[in-house]
Amino acid sequence: MLRIEKLVRQRLGDEVLSIGDCARLLQCSRTHVSNLINGKVAGAPNLPHARLGRRVVVKREWLEDYLEQTRR
Repeated sequence: MLRIEKLVRQRLGDEVLSIGDCARLLQCSRTHVSNLINGKVAGAPNLPHARLGRRVVVKREWLEDYLEQTRR
């Protein structure tokens, strides 16, 4: 685990997911998650995220809300 990720997880716990964590939960590739974040998937809204320097993280709550929104 990278140093910045350790610091983030110490402050926010497991509420924060990396792109790899999101990919495992969604059972898709990291590239697909990146495309969702960057709005490159036709017909799908952008996945809410935050940038910590070069790192991209998604709060678990945001991912759950996103999944609920896309189920409708």
